[in-house]
Amino acid sequence: MLYHFPPVGMRHGIKDVMSTWFESISCRDSSESLSEIVQGNMYDFCSGKAALLTSLRVLRELNPERKKIIIPSYTCYSVAAAVEQSGLKAVLCDIRPDTLDYDFELLGKLTDADTLCILATHFFSDTADIKRIRSIADRFGCYLLEDSAQSFDFTSDKNLSDIVIYSFGRGKPISCAGGGLLVTKNKEISLMVKKVHSALLRPRIPQDLRSAFSMILSDILMNPRLYWMPAKLTFLRIGETIYPSSIPITKMGKFKVLWLIKRFKNRQFIFDKRNKNALYYRQVLVGSSIASNTSPPTLNHPIRYPFYTKDTLSSYSSDVFKELNKCGVVKIYPSPLNSLSRLKAFCINCEDSFPGGEWVSEHIISLPVHPGMTKNMCKLVADKLKILTV
Repeated sequence: MLYHFPPVGMRHGIKDVMSTWFESISCRDSSESLSEIVQGNMYDFCSGKAALLTSLRVLRELNPERKKIIIPSYTCYSVAAAVEQSGLKAVLCDIRPDTLDYDFELLGKLTDADTLCILATHFFSDTADIKRIRSIADRFGCYLLEDSAQSFDFTSDKNLSDIVIYSFGRGKPISCAGGGLLVTKNKEISLMVKKVHSALLRPRIPQDLRSAFSMILSDILMNPRLYWMPAKLTFLRIGETIYPSSIPITKMGKFKVLWLIKRFKNRQFIFDKRNKNALYYRQVLVGSSIASNTSPPTLNHPIRYPFYTKDTLSSYSSDVFKELNKCGVVKIYPSPLNSLSRLKAFCINCEDSFPGGEWVSEHIISLPVHPGMTKNMCKLVADKLKILTV
């Protein structure tokens, strides 16, 4: 049988997409309304990467004497690309597999008077201890930049960060075929970002139409009986971790801004469904013979369910992963950042050892929890994982 579960995603609703697009043609700029929702000075960008790169450039301009940014040893390659293109120096800090957060003893040792900012990264959901990272940042007078590309909670901890970045790609907590937000309550930072943002172009109607069409196509291909088609087209590079050679920076289209305003108000259904599916996996898989003794953190409405395998991923054949991929089970980032040869040009300590990041990269896979997953589909995923014992 031809089937393939999408590893991530959400259905947008074809009627909702088209009605929002037609509405966006005649409506005014809605970004001010979006700013009220996120409770801070908000600036929209074409992607989360663009928002991150802008943040780093602004912080560097505000404090040009400091050159270092601390980032996790295991994270998305786009983070490293943004650091490179900002002209800053990366300092890698290892992570703990049981929290997916920094090794805080090491973080305290790595932070110094030359540190411009610490990047707090949420994996799959809210996993970073913002209060603890803030205390270390304050000790050395550096900024705290919160990467919430994989999280979407407006908690009180968000007030502790100098900048919070959100992303809205296909595999993010809320999807609108791309886009990002930079949110800050720091007036000095806000004035600098506003200067940059006001000079950017906003996509025109034809580009918004392409975005709407992309969302409609995504809805159609979310069907497990159809998703196998794009999954087999290798040139689409679906699921690959790509190091971007350049990061374009523009504003988000009016259509996407309007779509997000509507979706924010109805996001709880999506979050509740993810929680339900994640809870099912937790109940049937934790402590099973295929699970590592190290458990991933308990997460709130994760965009994927992280799972640590008992054996290293390299010990399984490619045929095993072909079968798992059909059920939406995929690997995450293939290696920690210190293994990237490109990083050596702008990383201060990539020759060091990062056992936490390496262990995670060798054991972590993710299971689909998106709203398109029914209980029977989740059961099939759990059953399919038994091939890891073969």
